[in-house]
Amino acid sequence: ETAQLEAQAYELEQRTALAHEAKQALDSWVRYEGQVKQRQQRELADTVIGKIQKELENPKVLQQILNQSVADVERIMSTKAQ
Repeated sequence: ETAQLEAQAYELEQRTALAHEAKQALDSWVRYEGQVKQRQQRELADTVIGKIQKELENPKVLQQILNQSVADVERIMSTKAQ
């Protein structure tokens, strides 16, 4: 009976060790995935910001923004005048 209990205890220790190892592997994978996602988001943000900055160097784009801003102000002023 003692030998059987020792065998069961050993088996449970092995299962616990295996479960702990699996948990560590999964935790590591989750951290890795989080880092990858963070890097991708940073790269996307850098790309978008770069494209916007390049567009803002274009005089035609600046003129369109100015025209739209003036139109927005005129629209707001006309609604307040009523």
